[in-house]
Amino acid sequence: MIGGIGEKMGAGKVDGFAHINGNSIKLLRLDAEFSWKVPEELRYSGYLQIKELDSTGPNGCSPPGQPLTEVTCGANNIPLKWISKGVKANIGGRFTFQQSQGVTLPLGFGGSLEMTEGEIKVGTLLIQKFAAAAMFGIDNPLTPTNELEAYLAANVGVKFDNYKLGGALFLGRTCTLAPIAMVDPDAAAIIGNPPFTGGYCYAEGWFPLFNGGKVFNLSIGAGVGVFYFAEGPTYGGRLMGAVSGELLELLQVTGRMDLIGVKSGDDFRFRGTGKVTGSIGPCDACVEFSKGFRATYLNNSWDLDLVD
Repeated sequence: MIGGIGEKMGAGKVDGFAHINGNSIKLLRLDAEFSWKVPEELRYSGYLQIKELDSTGPNGCSPPGQPLTEVTCGANNIPLKWISKGVKANIGGRFTFQQSQGVTLPLGFGGSLEMTEGEIKVGTLLIQKFAAAAMFGIDNPLTPTNELEAYLAANVGVKFDNYKLGGALFLGRTCTLAPIAMVDPDAAAIIGNPPFTGGYCYAEGWFPLFNGGKVFNLSIGAGVGVFYFAEGPTYGGRLMGAVSGELLELLQVTGRMDLIGVKSGDDFRFRGTGKVTGSIGPCDACVEFSKGFRATYLNNSWDLDLVD
């Protein structure tokens, strides 16, 4: 870095590649080890990627044949000391541009953050899991008439004393399954093909029923969610039930079942998954076991698979 900027920023171990077609760079990817002083020294691994896309935009919604440019940047496992000591996260951003009448203008932007290590303490709450993403894209930067993509998605897990709570939220319009898969992979596997315009909301919690120290412990989990998308229209719900127990530090068993039902037009789809895991014996010589199943239903046809 040059001048005063070099006192605050630096980069090393730069590596990358480029794809060149004729006189055009179709893809440029750079990875580097960065160092910032903000005001303490902060080191992280980051990347910058630039794509020239000829057939579709990064949202999966742009008209075919429209040339676009996509710029992606981010950092992996970056420490977030200003939030809480020991917290690390993956952070990414994506920008798209288009030339209209000789002027380069933004066509869309979005970003994501996923906590990878540590916990965030807020009063008596401990945030143990957090991920969020947002995207916005239009059809024309000069005369925007349609929002091709505009959504907010988030996933959070919280611990309060002996209670564990979680939730997921999606609101807006998406042309890919990615944001819905982030908040609920099981729902994304059954709701059909994008685009989707609507909302999804889910909440679950684990609650201790009996705490007998090292002798006997029993907890239950429950969850409920609903969703609706204008395309189809598509609507449905989700239920979760679970139980976990421990006996004399010799037997640990957890069972969980998730049920999702979807109605889209004349089609009805159902997906159910269940799994039992546990261990028998003392911790230094225990025997672990795990068994589960996955059942799907589509218009009077069932499919059942056993999974480990």
